[in-house]
Amino acid sequence: MKTQLLFTIILSTVIIACKDSSTEPVKTIPFETVSTGINLNKDTTLIIKDSVTWINLCNNYWTGSKPPMPQIDFQKDQIVAIFYPAQSGCTGNLDLINKIEVYNNTVNIYRKKFSALMMGQCDGWFYPRQIIKFQRQELTIEFVVIQ
Repeated sequence: MKTQLLFTIILSTVIIACKDSSTEPVKTIPFETVSTGINLNKDTTLIIKDSVTWINLCNNYWTGSKPPMPQIDFQKDQIVAIFYPAQSGCTGNLDLINKIEVYNNTVNIYRKKFSALMMGQCDGWFYPRQIIKFQRQELTIEFVVIQ
């Protein structure tokens, strides 16, 4: 009798644990490339959720002739700006963002290796950037590199 009761308790615990461990479905988040190109002599990633930070980025990080600053509605959208370390010539690879998914209350930003040629002119040393816009999420953001 005690063995049967113990077995029932263990089985019930396993069933409850399995029920509670279900995961939410993966939700793909579309994104738009705001800017790619070459500039900023700095290796950094910025997550921007307000217009003041965005204006500072546009005013301080663009070198040479500045393009018009894209208008972003930060009530709806947010920005991820990746400034890559210095590259020499067009021989390197960059981990560019190629998809965004929400899974288990985390925004996963997937970066996949692409040829540096995709970033435009790359004679000598250059500093590539990728800036994207996507629907604002009040969740943790994690970067995942796909090999």
